Amino acid sequence: MTMYSWLGRCSGLMLLGSIACSSPDLNGPPSTDVSQLYWTLTLSAHAITMDTLPPYDTLQLTAIARNSAGTPLTGVPAPTFVTTDSSVRVSPTGLLTARAARSNVQVIASLTYQGIRLVDTAVINVTASAATPPTFHHLAFGLMTGDTATIAAPRLFSGIYFPSSKTLQAEAQDVTGTSIPNALVALRVSDALQATVDATTSTGTADVFINMSTSRRGPVTVYGSATVYGVTMQDSVQLTVTNPLWALFSVTTQIPPGSQTSVFNILPAATTIGVGGVIWWVNGTTDSLDIVFDDPTAASADLSFLDTGGGDIAAWVGDPANLSFNDFRARQFLRAGTFPFHSVRTGVAGTITVQ
Repeated sequence: MTMYSWLGRCSGLMLLGSIACSSPDLNGPPSTDVSQLYWTLTLSAHAITMDTLPPYDTLQLTAIARNSAGTPLTGVPAPTFVTTDSSVRVSPTGLLTARAARSNVQVIASLTYQGIRLVDTAVINVTASAATPPTFHHLAFGLMTGDTATIAAPRLFSGIYFPSSKTLQAEAQDVTGTSIPNALVALRVSDALQATVDATTSTGTADVFINMSTSRRGPVTVYGSATVYGVTMQDSVQLTVTNPLWALFSVTTQIPPGSQTSVFNILPAATTIGVGGVIWWVNGTTDSLDIVFDDPTAASADLSFLDTGGGDIAAWVGDPANLSFNDFRARQFLRAGTFPFHSVRTGVAGTITVQ
């Protein structure tokens, strides 16, 4: 609308005595400052070990409201604190006081701001030492001895979920390298959609589970932290999520709609595994099944499990009524590439991508 047409419309409305006109609002709704949006509430500690012996019986907790970038927000109201067990008392300002030996006491901080209520939780173990408890000197957090920083993604096949996990060391140690009894370690991951981990664990080991997501490969960082007798330490380890290290092709027979003749079928038609992964074929028919590779040299013997040799797979007869490992054949793929295969006997074909 031009300025002249707007003036003309207003003049017409005034003559009709309908409404009074004002200039149009050309600014639109006010923009939102993302840096001021309440995104998360974080406690200063999440895994705490205290003692009934002073001064190890008190600890000051804080709970900070942050935006999506992790920057603290200003001008927010004070959080509230509650405890699930009277063995640990918490003041309105977050001061913890250990009163009796107990394990897995929760202290929950909450804050409502901008119409959103968020919470965060700390888990506390309390010991009752007759003398000064050990000094927290080192957080041993990371890969187990001899392990690698790669972890294969899990596999979902025919409705069955096969999880993937890795065990990490998570241990609070004293100056001699000895594990501190009853100490807790808090754990979290950089991407909760990619992996999960127990929020807290007793000192020793912790398991990281990779979630069922076909789109999330690459690095994921696991963080560990502990506050033991007033001393706080933290560390992290980066894992790389690779493609699954196994997959299965199932060959069956079925009668298509409108037909009386059964045909062979393979599921899936293609799959992807990581380098060094193993492919299984299961013959779910009463006929013989052979597997011929375009590149037989890529199909190595699977010495770790079925031990059925390398290269092309000679025909074998299945037993769908009583499937066992005798109905399986396997090959290991030790180099990257795309490797088609087919069955001369049944006509089915598939593709294996190794990357």
